[in-house]
Amino acid sequence: MKEKVRIVIWIIVAVLLIGCPFLIQWLMTGLFGTTLGGTNDGWLGFWGGYLGAIITVIGVYLQISLERKRDQERIKKERIADLQKKH
Repeated sequence: MKEKVRIVIWIIVAVLLIGCPFLIQWLMTGLFGTTLGGTNDGWLGFWGGYLGAIITVIGVYLQISLERKRDQERIKKERIADLQKKH
């Protein structure tokens, strides 16, 4: 059950991350209609920065998760070694 909730949360986050730029463009061109929606090179720069930031955050998250798992395993081994020394 906990895994299903986690998957749903990741799906919602992914939809928000992908949908946010499209919402911004729609607000710029459709709702208010006060701008032309930006130039192609402007949007290319935006998407490059946006996707680069997302990839960076995912990489940092994965690295922290990996380090945390390694630390937990190391602590577990140290505790086992300490218990064996006491006996």
